[in-house]
Amino acid sequence: CNELVIGKNHAGLGLYYDQNRLNTIFDTLSDLELKITTVDEYVYCDTCRTLVSTRTCPHGQHHHIHYHSESIMTLIQNGILPPPILVRKELSASILAALFPNRFGNLQETYYSLMPSSGLLEPKTDEQFYVKLMELYQTSSLT
Repeated sequence: CNELVIGKNHAGLGLYYDQNRLNTIFDTLSDLELKITTVDEYVYCDTCRTLVSTRTCPHGQHHHIHYHSESIMTLIQNGILPPPILVRKELSASILAALFPNRFGNLQETYYSLMPSSGLLEPKTDEQFYVKLMELYQTSSLT
């Protein structure tokens, strides 16, 4: 890695202003051969319906969903799929399948009773189940 992009709200960044210049802990590490760029916070705006920079989004704070790692970890630790606007569904599925192996007693029966299929009953993994379940949550034509 020779480049790192990090948010201004990242824990441990040691962000401070000195003479109208943004400084971080990385400024004291001059011997690193690493280009470090700090960027504004990115949030999901429920009006724009996409990820946006807090600096450029015209909508107020009350429209923004912030990425809080502690909240996401709490969801995952409790076996709850985090919203895909915060964590990619494939990543959530992989983590939950590893944390809660064989969580669903008869996964195959549950999978095929909830999910559309080609008619062939093929074995599915916990991870595949979580991904398909997340896709059901994302169906928006009825909401």
